[in-house]
Formats: sequence, structure tokens, C-alpha cells
Amino acid sequence: MTKKYAEMNEAEKLIMDYLQVYAFKRVNARPPREKDAVEIVLEEIAVRLGLID
Repeated sequence: MTKKYAEMNEAEKLIMDYLQVYAFKRVNARPPREKDAVEIVLEEIAVRLGLID
């Protein structure tokens, strides 16, 4: 079960916001690029905090 954005504390919201920015930049790059180290680490943190599956 993942947390809803409204239920997250400020640190969790910041992690999710950065993940959205990195994903947006990656998907909209020409040509689309692979995930970089920062995005991979942010995803791992979010998974461990239960923010995403």
C-alpha cells in the first residue's frame, strides 16, 4: 500500500516531487534517456519508505 500525497510528510513529498521532475526530464529528452543514478536512488528510497511500489 502506498501513501497518498496528502498523507506524506515534507521530506516524503520532496522525494516524490524530485522523482516526478527526473522522470519528466528523462521521458521528454530527445532521444529519451535511461534512468540516471540519482533517479534510481530516489526510487529506492521511495520504495523503502513505502511511497511507491
